[in-house]
Amino acid sequence: MAAESGPENVILTLSIAVSGGVFFQVLAERLRVPAIAPLLIGGVLLGPEFAGLVQPENLGGTMQVIISFAVAIILFEGGLTLNVKGYLNADKIIHRLLSVGVLITWFGTALIVKLLFGFSYMTCALAGSLIIVTGPTVITPLLKRVRVNEKLNQTLLWEGVMIDPVGVFVAVLCFEWLSSEAAVQPLQNFLMRILVGGVVGGLSGLLLSEVHRRKWVPNEHTNLFVLAGVLLCFGICESATHEAGILAVVVAGQVFALCTPAGLESIKKFKTELTHLGIGVLFILLSATLKLDAVAAFGWRGALAILGILFIVRPLNIFVSTFGSDLSTREKVFLSWIAPRGVVAASMAALFALRLENQGSVAEGSFIRTFVYAVIAATVLGQGLSAGLVARFLGVLRATPSNCLIIGAHPLSIKLAQIIERECGVKCMLVDTNPNTIADASKQGLATFRSDALAQNLIESEFMDDVGSVLALTDNAELNLLACHRWAERLPHPSFFHWTDKPVSTASADHRSGQPVWAALPCPSIIADEINAGDSRLLLVDERELGEYPGLLSLAYIKGKNFVPIVGGTNLPQESKIILLERGRTRLGQLLKPEHVILSDETSLEGLLRKMISRVAEVTTIVPVEETLMQLIEREQYAPTGIGRGVAIPHGYCNEMKSPICVIAQVPHGINWQASDIEPTRLVFMLLSSPRRPEEHLALVAQIARLAINEDTIRKLIAVKRSDELIEMILETESRHLRIGEKFRATV
Repeated sequence: MAAESGPENVILTLSIAVSGGVFFQVLAERLRVPAIAPLLIGGVLLGPEFAGLVQPENLGGTMQVIISFAVAIILFEGGLTLNVKGYLNADKIIHRLLSVGVLITWFGTALIVKLLFGFSYMTCALAGSLIIVTGPTVITPLLKRVRVNEKLNQTLLWEGVMIDPVGVFVAVLCFEWLSSEAAVQPLQNFLMRILVGGVVGGLSGLLLSEVHRRKWVPNEHTNLFVLAGVLLCFGICESATHEAGILAVVVAGQVFALCTPAGLESIKKFKTELTHLGIGVLFILLSATLKLDAVAAFGWRGALAILGILFIVRPLNIFVSTFGSDLSTREKVFLSWIAPRGVVAASMAALFALRLENQGSVAEGSFIRTFVYAVIAATVLGQGLSAGLVARFLGVLRATPSNCLIIGAHPLSIKLAQIIERECGVKCMLVDTNPNTIADASKQGLATFRSDALAQNLIESEFMDDVGSVLALTDNAELNLLACHRWAERLPHPSFFHWTDKPVSTASADHRSGQPVWAALPCPSIIADEINAGDSRLLLVDERELGEYPGLLSLAYIKGKNFVPIVGGTNLPQESKIILLERGRTRLGQLLKPEHVILSDETSLEGLLRKMISRVAEVTTIVPVEETLMQLIEREQYAPTGIGRGVAIPHGYCNEMKSPICVIAQVPHGINWQASDIEPTRLVFMLLSSPRRPEEHLALVAQIARLAINEDTIRKLIAVKRSDELIEMILETESRHLRIGEKFRATV
């Protein structure tokens, strides 16, 4: 028995409907099933048939208002998401689905209902009209979960959004024919709805976009302003011609999106959240009106009717509508299987059932509600749960996204993109606002986009449909983080990486902002300048050869078609290729200056180190002599840096330093440095670096150590008389090492 209606009962019903709608959608997300399935079950469980917590009859006329406004918001959001290019690619198919396809579904279903249940022709026609719609409320989340190829994706999306107003108009036409003795008036109303909805909706979309473009509304109020405008458009159309608002909001959404206003993604996100809320509330309220005895009475004839719709009507619709198109048979079979009904069908069925029951046609009203909800349940559960398996079996799934979007066009990103395209066989696009760097990247044969990384026209570019990874490499760490965060809302599948100047930990990653990488690097533009000047370069080496390049920073690994930036303790897969950064002449040659070379007759290690540190302090006062000396002496006590052949490399860190400094001392008489070969040390390289750049420090130590490999080179360096000649000799030796290295590694 229904609870007595009152404000408290209305509040309780609405509050439970809202909270239950959200809860069951979250549950569906966790279970990875279509949301409508648990919503339907949840509504019945919460309704009068079981718990009795949701009593739709308590809402009275408010129920219809809630349904109308929720449907308006849902369809406006559907209009916003429509892709015009997708329509142009499949325009003939969509035209046929919205015309010939509608007639086949309508009359085919009506015939099945007539043969099985024997209702009047008008009642059968009304039942057939109510399941014309497929609806974006179920199609959109299904297609996000099952990534079919682009043509199927756009065909189903356009059909789902545009067929809603068509189906509603046809259903209202049938109901008016059923309720009216005149045959002409319902047809006139049908045409008037199309005219009013199309004109008012188009004008509303233009007006909203113009107001938004002129920034007459503050940004913080934009979402609410657009919502208010949509509801006003819906209300005006409904007042002028009943049910015209359905078409108006779809047209308004499409026109608004076509004008590509700034901040469209934010508006879409806001409308999507409202849509989810509306779907949840509607399905809880509508499914709570179901009567289990009516479902039981549906019986075997109802099962046959559903099977006929699934396996006769829908396939006939698709194969006729796609005749002569370039769709393959497998694609047509997939379209034949996917036609889940949604919230619009449920709301219209509940409305017409109530009106029929009020007119005394209780049996017809109960049948209409039960029939439509049975079709919804069967299509959502059967098709929604099996869509992925069917798509995989038919081979119509879209390939795994593989394109790489790199934000920031400069020599570093250009070199990375060239390696990725060559080794992985995938496309890269570089995005930047700088016309010069964009031109440089274009000359290298790379895809480019001169724009802000968050621009709407970039979002809608065809390249973005197949993006598998996003790498933000601008000098602004905050901008990189924001870009990844914003793109994560648009692209749920890719991996996101962004350069940062803060310490990196794997715990700092999340699905919204991606993984911070390469904190050991200075700003990307600095590396880019070094690459431009030939002072740095990228090396591509096999994972097995990694030990031959100590001190170089590992940027990423490539395995098959996968490009994966390396973060912290990333385990490198076997038989992968590693991209290394060699800081070219930020090695030794770039650091050496004649004033950093000294000739000393010191005989003690401490005296020589003090003299060398003092020379550094003369150039940069930020180096504390005594503290640095103590650090180096202490290091020599537990880990002597004499590497043999008369060479020692005392080295350490200085907190205040930004760039490394190297001082060379020639000690002709030699100093005992506890080298492994017991040979006196006659050539000392003292290196001081920033503790924030340990990879660079180790790379420099390794480069100095390579000099000591050749005894002849060391003898010459010890014997040379002038500091500039010593530096020139080191540079020549480095160049020779680079030329030899070319024989053993691929270099970009």
